[in-house]
Amino acid sequence: MPVYLPPINRRKFIKSTSIATAGVLLGFKGDLFGNVSNVDPDYFVLVADTHIDEDRSTEVGAGLAERFEIVVNRVLDNTASRPAGVIVNGDVARTRGLPGDYLEFFNIVKPLREAGIPIYVTMGNHDDRDSLWETLPDEKPDEDYVSDKHVLIVESPNAYHFLLDTLYIVNGRPGLLEEEQLDWLARTLPDYDDKPVILYGHHHPVSRGTLSTLEDYDKLWEIIRPMRHVKAYIYGHTHAWRIENLAGLHGINLPATAGGAGTSPVGFVHSEFKSDRVNLRLEALDTGHPWHDQQGSLVYRSDEPTSADGQEEIPGAMQLHQNYPNPFNPKTTIRYEISSGGHVNLTVFDTQGRRIASLVNENQSAGQHEVVFDAGSLASGIYVYKLEKGSSTIVKSMTLVK
Repeated sequence: MPVYLPPINRRKFIKSTSIATAGVLLGFKGDLFGNVSNVDPDYFVLVADTHIDEDRSTEVGAGLAERFEIVVNRVLDNTASRPAGVIVNGDVARTRGLPGDYLEFFNIVKPLREAGIPIYVTMGNHDDRDSLWETLPDEKPDEDYVSDKHVLIVESPNAYHFLLDTLYIVNGRPGLLEEEQLDWLARTLPDYDDKPVILYGHHHPVSRGTLSTLEDYDKLWEIIRPMRHVKAYIYGHTHAWRIENLAGLHGINLPATAGGAGTSPVGFVHSEFKSDRVNLRLEALDTGHPWHDQQGSLVYRSDEPTSADGQEEIPGAMQLHQNYPNPFNPKTTIRYEISSGGHVNLTVFDTQGRRIASLVNENQSAGQHEVVFDAGSLASGIYVYKLEKGSSTIVKSMTLVK
C-alpha cells in the first residue's frame, strides 16, 4: 500500500488499529486526530512531483526541497482549517528513488505530522519501493491488497480515495497498473458504491505527445466507465495544471512543486470533496503568477446511466481560468472549459455590479474556449468576470492598469 505517515502524536493509535494495518483507513471523524482542532474532514492538500534530492547542494536538486518546504509551511500557516491529509501523488524522489531522498522527504514533512496531519505517498516513475521501505521498515504493512504494489483506500465523509500504484520501471517513463491491480479494482470498486470514488495515480491516462503515459489506461477505463460512482482520476507526471473530461470522469492534472511545464506554475492544490462535486483551488508558490488562486467546482457525473454513455460529458462541470496577462493593458485573454454543450454567458462587471461587457452569450460545444477582452475604453481598476452555464457560476477578478 502507499506509505501512510500517521500524525506523530497518534502513532500508537494507528498501529493498534487493525483496519488501518489491513490497508484501509476509516476515519477522519474523531479519535484519529485526537485533540487536533479545526480539522476539515473533507479537505485534502494535493501535491505531486516533489523530486526531493538527498543532497540539496547538487545542481539537479538545488531548490527542490526548499520549494516543498514552502508548501509545508503554507499548510501549517493556515490554522483556520487543517486538512484531513496531504496526498503526494508520485515522484517523491529526484531520479532513482534513493533511500536518502526519502529520508530528506520525511524530514521535511515531519512538522505536518507533528501538527496532526497525516501524509499519503503514491509511487511515481522516479520512486523505488524497496528504497522507500528501507527508510521506513516499521511502516511496511503485514499484507498488501496487491502484491508488489502500493494500494490504499482512504475514506472521508463524502468520498473514498483509492490511491493506486502506476510505477513500472524505476527511472523509466511508462506507467503500468498491471493485471493484478486491475483485477483488484474490478472486484473492489462495486463494494464502495455508497459515496463517490476518487482515483489517484501518478501517470496521466491520455496521450501527451512524447511524454510517456499509463500504458494500460484503456483497461482501466473499461473497468471504471460503467461504475458511475467513480467520479474522477487525479494524476501528476506532466508538471502541468489542467482539468480534463476523461470519458465522462474528471481528469485533474496536478501541478508540480519541482517545476512547472509551459505556463503552468509551481504549486499545489486545495481540494474539498462534497457529495456531488469537488471544489478546487490552485495555490502557486509565486503568488504573482496569473494562475494563482484559480478556483472552481467540478460537478460529478450522474449516478444514473444515460443514452450517451461512452461519449458522455459531465453536466454543469466547468473551469474558469485567471485572465492572462493580469494586470493587463488594455487587452487580456480569458480561457474556460465546459464539459458539456449548452448556453454560456461570460460577462464583465465593475466593482459596483454594473455590467460592462457581454463577451459570450451563445450555445457552445464542450471543450476549451477563450475570448479576448479589450478594455481600451475603461479606466484603470478592478473588474469582475463571471462565467455562467446552467446552474453553475464561477466569478473571478482582474486588474486593468493604464
